[in-house]
Amino acid sequence: YIQMAKDLRKNVEHCIVVHERQQKFRVELVGLFKQVFAFCDWQRDGMVSQDECISLDRQVWSAMRREAESFDEAASIQNWTAMDTDGNGGVDEEEFIAGQMKPIAPENYELSCTAVAQVLVDIKSKRREGHKRLEDLFERAFISFDWSGTFTLAADIAQQLDDELHKLPTIHRYFEKEGVKISPVGLKLAELRNRLRTR
Repeated sequence: YIQMAKDLRKNVEHCIVVHERQQKFRVELVGLFKQVFAFCDWQRDGMVSQDECISLDRQVWSAMRREAESFDEAASIQNWTAMDTDGNGGVDEEEFIAGQMKPIAPENYELSCTAVAQVLVDIKSKRREGHKRLEDLFERAFISFDWSGTFTLAADIAQQLDDELHKLPTIHRYFEKEGVKISPVGLKLAELRNRLRTR
């Protein structure tokens, strides 16, 4: 009995160490998923819409060096629907984290931390590249409408620029679904750059 008690004590101590290690990585993983949620929440309304979820999944798919044509949008929609546990048409941070954590076994928390952290680095890099291309496109468009050469557009000219940019299919989603608009009175090129870089 004495030996059994010693062995049991060792096993319990080992289990406690393992559990504490898993909890440490669980906290880290939750923190990473909070960053993913913030990255995904383009509209900054505290909710991830279906379109935002699909957009994120596409970026993750691309970051994993997979063929764009093989992306399964239906699976992405299904995943988003499963996360929307209260059925209100949006996924808040708590639902998002619970949905991401659910399929991960505790023994995989450490490995998952490494994987999610790398995915975050990759998709942030991809987004920066995309933003740079958009900035260049918008800047060229802005300059082409700046007939006065003052780097400032009057309201009516800025509205014309808005209308023309809305016609481009490659950035239609950026404008229509992400709520970006370029037509304040007296828009300046520097203001346009700053607005794009805060997205």
